[in-house]
Amino acid sequence: GPPAGGKTTFISNAPGVLFLSTEPAGVAHLDAMVMDCSRSWGQFVDALKQLKTKDAERFKVVVVDTFDSLVALSEAHHQGGKPGESNRALRTAISQLHALAFGRFGVVWLCHQQTKEYHDPSFSQPVAWREQPRGGRAYQRVEPKDYHKAPCQLIVQLCSVVARISIDPKGQRIIECPPAGGPVLSKQRLSKGQLPAVQPLDYQGYVQSFRDAYKDPAPAGGE
Repeated sequence: GPPAGGKTTFISNAPGVLFLSTEPAGVAHLDAMVMDCSRSWGQFVDALKQLKTKDAERFKVVVVDTFDSLVALSEAHHQGGKPGESNRALRTAISQLHALAFGRFGVVWLCHQQTKEYHDPSFSQPVAWREQPRGGRAYQRVEPKDYHKAPCQLIVQLCSVVARISIDPKGQRIIECPPAGGPVLSKQRLSKGQLPAVQPLDYQGYVQSFRDAYKDPAPAGGE
């Protein structure tokens, strides 16, 4: 979602949240468990090592806030190294975090958004578009920052839900998870049901939408 869109505050309402904060003062306004990873790539690597030994009962969700800041830390650390070294390090760290999480805690990746233009309308429709100076149209899609880099692609593969936080025309904060192929990159990989395409940015309401998605349909005749 956009800066100051409510991403961090939203997920801070989850029980047992541990933030791996990659932005300076990113979660300073919240009363939450925080591991500061904002100064260097090495801090994030050390945080992953500490997660192996931390008592997992203390937290239920690990939040990386934000992924695009983590990309910047990795690129700064690996600058001057072999081509692709930063991407390889990120992919390794992402895989390690999800391996550590298996059966222990959930993982949430927060990321800022970008609006990307494409020339293929089928790739991003229904979309906003604009006429180009030399003819033709440029089609727009909202997607995570660094989406076309391999590490972000890996996160999209590993996560069950990809959603966007935004502000509607009435100024209300909302969370969007429409069917794939729309102007917002989204994903739902639930074993039962579907989340609403749009709903208010309210954590308890979001949790209820998961519960509703997994409810068995009422039997014929209504009970």
